[in-house]
Amino acid sequence: MPPAPTPKALLLTWRTYGTWLPGDERGWINRQRNGFGEPADAPDFRMEAAAKGQMPRAAVVLSDSLRQQVDGVIRECCSFHDWPVIALNVRTNHVHLVLACDEQPRRALSILKARVTRVCREERWVGMTGSLWGRGGSARVVWDEEGVEAAVRYVKYGQ
Repeated sequence: MPPAPTPKALLLTWRTYGTWLPGDERGWINRQRNGFGEPADAPDFRMEAAAKGQMPRAAVVLSDSLRQQVDGVIRECCSFHDWPVIALNVRTNHVHLVLACDEQPRRALSILKARVTRVCREERWVGMTGSLWGRGGSARVVWDEEGVEAAVRYVKYGQ
């Protein structure tokens, strides 16, 4: 039996708290149907309004200075774990990251979100008590060089 293929990279994406809710006009996914390549659900303005009404605090939007600080923390965390950063783009409401990493994708995502949150609170860059990030995120394995190139293009230019 041939050895299992080795992933080339991970493409991680996560959103800030409250910036992409169920029902959003850009499309959205639900927990029952959220596999790779599955279509997004259609906009539902009533559902989005209901989700906003349940939020205990305002959505988190990252300022330019906080985006730079988050970028630095992600790079420091990746360096600590010996995960080379291939591409990183911290936006006002989400983060895209391509990295070489032998960690399980969801675990790497969790480690990074937790580290950024911890440093932001310790340095008092944010004052909130709730989560900085939305629940979950996308953690995809990239298996070949063409996939890495496509992921990097997306992270750098697909915003």
